[in-house]
Amino acid sequence: MLPFILCRPKRKEVSMKKAFILFVVLLATVSFAEKGDMKVGPHVGLWLPIGDPGDVYNLSPRFGAKFLYGLNENMDIEGNVAYGLMQPKEDWDGWSSSILEIAGGVRYHFKDNMYAGGGLGINMVSVEYDWGYGTTYDASDSELGLFGCFGMKFPQKSFEIDPEVKLHLIDGDIWFTLDVGFNFPIGGK
Repeated sequence: MLPFILCRPKRKEVSMKKAFILFVVLLATVSFAEKGDMKVGPHVGLWLPIGDPGDVYNLSPRFGAKFLYGLNENMDIEGNVAYGLMQPKEDWDGWSSSILEIAGGVRYHFKDNMYAGGGLGINMVSVEYDWGYGTTYDASDSELGLFGCFGMKFPQKSFEIDPEVKLHLIDGDIWFTLDVGFNFPIGGK
């Protein structure tokens, strides 16, 4: 049985258009910002599927990059790109699946080192399965998703460690991600 989230018929998507609109909204918000602190860095973590996706996938590794722009002392804009290599619960030869997430949102710092936030993301999912005898199933889909996050920052001498948990709502399915990021300042006021 192939994952139900990936077994929909192919449909024409305008995911690049959605990504461009998300980028323009983030850029417009940044242009009105006052603080100007910018940070960028890598992050690594795990996708944790819940519910129906949890019946198909195990914990799956993900990695990516994050950009943060300080709006003021208590708020940051976040841009995030992450790639996940989805691991099936059953050992299927010739099967591979991945998720590419492009997301943007806002973080609110309610203590010096703690924050909560949320945002929107475009999640591009693909699966390929070799049925054998020269027959291959290949499907991809993109879905707009919402996320909420909670994290902490641990400042170091020249960077900060940023562990974070996110709850994603993607096409009615719930996913968690656990990430650890390393944010490096790149300029600002």
